Amino acid sequence: MKNKLTLLLIVILAFVLRFYRLGEVPQGFHQDEISQSYNAFSILKTGKDKYGQFLPILFRSFGSYQPPVYTYITPIPIYFFGNTIFAARLLSAFFGVFTVIVTYLLVKLLSKKKYKENLALISSFVVAISPWAIHFSRRVVEGNLGLTFFLLALYFFIRSLREIKFIIPASVILGISTHAYYSERLIAVIFLPFFLFFFKNYFLKHKKWIFYGLFSFGLTLLPHFVTVITGAFAARLDQVGTAGNGFSFFIEFVKHFVGYFSPLYLFSDAGNGLARVSPNLGVFFNWFMVPFLVGLYFLTKFIENKYTKFLLIFAGILLIPVSLTGDIFYPLRALEFFWLLSVVIAIGILEIGLLVKNNLVKWVVLLALTIYSLFNFYISYFVLFQHETTENVGNTYTALSTKLNEYKDYKIILDSTRDPATGLRIAFFRSYDPNKLQLQLKDQMQSPYYNIYVNNQETYIVDNIEARAIDWKVDRCSPKTILVGDSLAISNTQIIDHNLEKIFEIEGINKNIALTGYLTKPDKKCETK
Repeated sequence: MKNKLTLLLIVILAFVLRFYRLGEVPQGFHQDEISQSYNAFSILKTGKDKYGQFLPILFRSFGSYQPPVYTYITPIPIYFFGNTIFAARLLSAFFGVFTVIVTYLLVKLLSKKKYKENLALISSFVVAISPWAIHFSRRVVEGNLGLTFFLLALYFFIRSLREIKFIIPASVILGISTHAYYSERLIAVIFLPFFLFFFKNYFLKHKKWIFYGLFSFGLTLLPHFVTVITGAFAARLDQVGTAGNGFSFFIEFVKHFVGYFSPLYLFSDAGNGLARVSPNLGVFFNWFMVPFLVGLYFLTKFIENKYTKFLLIFAGILLIPVSLTGDIFYPLRALEFFWLLSVVIAIGILEIGLLVKNNLVKWVVLLALTIYSLFNFYISYFVLFQHETTENVGNTYTALSTKLNEYKDYKIILDSTRDPATGLRIAFFRSYDPNKLQLQLKDQMQSPYYNIYVNNQETYIVDNIEARAIDWKVDRCSPKTILVGDSLAISNTQIIDHNLEKIFEIEGINKNIALTGYLTKPDKKCETK
């Protein structure tokens, strides 16, 4: 009963850290996030994506493709909460909490009987409060679902070593993980044969079940073959893959592989952004370094002997996909690796706790470190991160969409030169009819739906609003027209030269002007054209 209560408290803590002000923080609503969200809305209403493709295998999006699992589940929260940032992020936050529960179940299987309950609880706690786990649970991030599905598959694979029938759900869920995020596509096809080979003495006794498992896994992979022959499957790797060939490729691979063991990135400063974490934080809190080193040393003390070597080799497998990309450190692609490090940190915390005999002291120290960590996270994520993210996205466009309701009789030109997702944000926040948008975007496709080339710049027409690059020769001469953009889109020189009249401003989080609307005033120069 005590352990169940402790787990419940950890889950509640994880829930609060992931759902607190979810629709407001972080401010940004990246183009990948808005594409997932509008496609989910379009699927909910029509069964087709924004291009009119019926139930796509991959979702075409701004020069690339997005895995389908997140998009196909998101219609549920959108149905209940509408076209809001909260609804778009809810799925990621939910799976972030669920990962904490899966961690508890999985670590119990991996641990020695004497320590399994305590180590499972501490591992869940570490995942619940770690910056990487919170950050990626508060964005529309497919990788968060990929992590959960993979850990759930791993849980059933470990259970299959005791009850072979679990090889079926393990294989199916592993296959689903390949449709959740790109990293899992490579991890899964390496992991499954490795797992079967590592425990071959056991699985050779159950050949029939192995066939069923491999067959189930193969069935889930069939949709990938459709995209492989069109080039769409490799489109993302082509964009993010490591440059070079031969020896130079090998050097880059090793450099990136080693980078994920960097104490700077892990415990100090991983950089901030959508695919990293918030300012002045590593993917783990700085004090986690001590239990991490202790945990590495005492790994064999707490983990079942048959799993220790497996986990060490498994850690290397997890870094293969991220090492093949061009980024020296990209946490979003290494979530399974960070999860494994979380378990090592939990082992260190447990070992240190066993050394401290005074229960009051150990609980006071743990509570103090937790409060200290969460305070630092709050400052980094809810304060600093807010002022360092791009302001002309997300919440700024909800304010703009509301403001433009005052100008329904005007033609609105919304500049989208540097941000091709500008028009889609307006379409999402206004719940614009997907049938109408599908007709627009389908005509603008410059290649077949599944293709290695995907054009990026598109024009969106939402009611009286056109999101596209401003055509100064034409648009400045259009009567009853409002041009909207930031200071880079509409400069002071252009305001003077084209006789524009400022009529409204949209503030960003720092109270600076993020977007400005200018009314055109066609002059005699326009009449002579």
